[in-house]
Amino acid sequence: MEIQYLKKIMHKKTVLYQSDYSMAKTGFGRASKVLLEYLYKTGKYNLIHYCVGLSYSHVDLQRTPWKSFGTLPDSQEEMNELNRDPNTARLASYGAHLLDKVIFENKPSVGIFAQDIWGVDFAVSRKWYNQINSAIWTTLDSLPILPAATDADAKRILYACTREGRRGKTLSADLRH
Repeated sequence: MEIQYLKKIMHKKTVLYQSDYSMAKTGFGRASKVLLEYLYKTGKYNLIHYCVGLSYSHVDLQRTPWKSFGTLPDSQEEMNELNRDPNTARLASYGAHLLDKVIFENKPSVGIFAQDIWGVDFAVSRKWYNQINSAIWTTLDSLPILPAATDADAKRILYACTREGRRGKTLSADLRH
């Protein structure tokens, strides 16, 4: 019985999902909750939720049945260092600072990065990004963010649906209509 259980666990894909915490009262938080609960209930995946804006070991992260980590360091000293530069602090809050650590410690086979484009585009340049099956799920709700989204799109096939409902194989192809 125990051997069958171990074989089942070893054959599960590990999915990293980076977005707002699944208990957060935000659009991304609600989407996280729905998606992660569904995937968890299938029993087919080892889930890792990388939660934007929370400390790495935040007490609330223990409330989920899957592994959850925050994007910010637990150490106040390390936080003070990050806060010296507002851009570095912003990127750390979205996950840039600890993302490599989470990837290398958990070895996901799938990475889903669900956030505004400026909160996930840093992942595209990481060495491991093309070594795992990666997807960026972002909102395209204003013209100023489109260049960043098309730059991320150039590195991966992206299926996008515009607000008019047209679907394109890549974001840049869809924008040419």
